[in-house]
Amino acid sequence: MNLSTAIAAAADLLLGARCPGCGVAEFGACAHCRTQLSAARPQVMGLGQCRLTVVAAGSYSGVMKTLLIALKERQSMGLVGVLGRRLAISIAVLASVRPSERIVLVPVPSARAQVARRGQDVTVALARAAAVRLRRAGVSVTVVACLRHRRRVADQAGLGVTARNRNLAGAFALRRGVPRGEVIVVDDIVTTGASLAEAARVLTAAGRPPVGAATVAATPLRRRA
Repeated sequence: MNLSTAIAAAADLLLGARCPGCGVAEFGACAHCRTQLSAARPQVMGLGQCRLTVVAAGSYSGVMKTLLIALKERQSMGLVGVLGRRLAISIAVLASVRPSERIVLVPVPSARAQVARRGQDVTVALARAAAVRLRRAGVSVTVVACLRHRRRVADQAGLGVTARNRNLAGAFALRRGVPRGEVIVVDDIVTTGASLAEAARVLTAAGRPPVGAATVAATPLRRRA
């Protein structure tokens, strides 16, 4: 029995640890699920409402969807690293189009209730994990959580394009200044792009328009209002 197999066996015996993706005995995502994540193809799309280029590291389906749900809804924080590496790929795609001496990652702010329930801001955690990965590759990058909610918003789940845009219009504000560098907005998932568009609006109004947005995954667009 090799070391990795022994660790998995100990995890199963003592802690009941299971891979959130497939359920095998493992701490965090297993090798098979990580391989499936690595096979995901990045997607590039545009947000017409703000002319923002968005790069997603893959589709919100299969293992990608299962792991993101485990991270967000079951507080499986051991997945931050593997999903943060996917986010780093999206950021790297944007950075290759607009080379810069320094990249500033601005996470879309999470609602206070979500942060309280999850124990931390998942989007910020993913951004920081992606930044670590990029720095190891020689990229100068910093994470600045400079956006905040200025009012309560409804749960976006189940809302279509028009309803999401209306729900988030004017919902964000700048918490503090944005340092020098090319700004990239980051989020975990893009569906209609309403959150990204609102973040871009605030940053542009402050004189720091983002060069694009990067996400871990993209869902099929909901067309209903």
